[in-house]
Amino acid sequence: MVVVTRGVAWTALVAVVGCSALPSEVTTETAGVSNGDAAASGTMTGSGSTIADETASAGDPDAMCGDGLIGLSEDCDDANDSEIDGCTQSCQFSPVGAAMLEPSSETDVVGGVDDAGSVAAIDPCPQGQGLQGFTGTIDDQAFDQSGVVGRLTGQCATLDLVDDDPTALVFGPGTTLPTHGERGSREFSLMCPPGQLVAGLRGRAGGVIDQLRIACRSLEVEGQGSEQTIVVATGQGDGPAGGDGGQSFGAVECGDGQVAASIEVHANDFVLRVGLKCWTPRLVYP
Repeated sequence: MVVVTRGVAWTALVAVVGCSALPSEVTTETAGVSNGDAAASGTMTGSGSTIADETASAGDPDAMCGDGLIGLSEDCDDANDSEIDGCTQSCQFSPVGAAMLEPSSETDVVGGVDDAGSVAAIDPCPQGQGLQGFTGTIDDQAFDQSGVVGRLTGQCATLDLVDDDPTALVFGPGTTLPTHGERGSREFSLMCPPGQLVAGLRGRAGGVIDQLRIACRSLEVEGQGSEQTIVVATGQGDGPAGGDGGQSFGAVECGDGQVAASIEVHANDFVLRVGLKCWTPRLVYP
């Protein structure tokens, strides 16, 4: 897995623990919550503490942070050191996971012709994952061009919180989406850097997609306690993959604060057209 915090990336194995039930608006609006092995239903259950001891008296003037009793200056007190189980070590509310809200927008479907003989498919990343890039193949023999996209496969990444650093996000290998197209033998990979997800496309096309590039956006956690939020900012990109045939189809991008978590692909033997479904990443609080 890749841990990203305040713009710095490094490799680490991270255990993400501690969960609470999600509010109803999250279970109905999100495509998934990611925090360890959170239930697919969108409800997360913990194995340890509650936000406050059942015997605690809210506003107890004698309570101290860490004793399991909620004091006058405390939001919560679960008497443990987890930072992402709903209550921090400093007795402030904290997030319990990361989620992706259902598509807020979508880009145009761009590329070549909308062939009646093509198959159109919409492939969503699973719950709690976003689109990190594409792999595929280039056909160097077709249409007397310098190379066209013959096959295309979306690659998803998981998105989790780090238990001992509430300002960090973990990006790990996610699900490989179905492959579209049949041709080509020269492999390519278009991937966002660690800590970033796909948010835009551009390239060249004639009858099919000749060339593809991706634009990426970075995701970082800012703030502390109940003020934490995921900030989406302009990132790097990758490409091109393919040749220089066809015409430029310009750039299409997700709306502000959004990244891709689904793709739409039109293909027959070759990849004809592609678009993005754009979702909003957010932190989930108990």
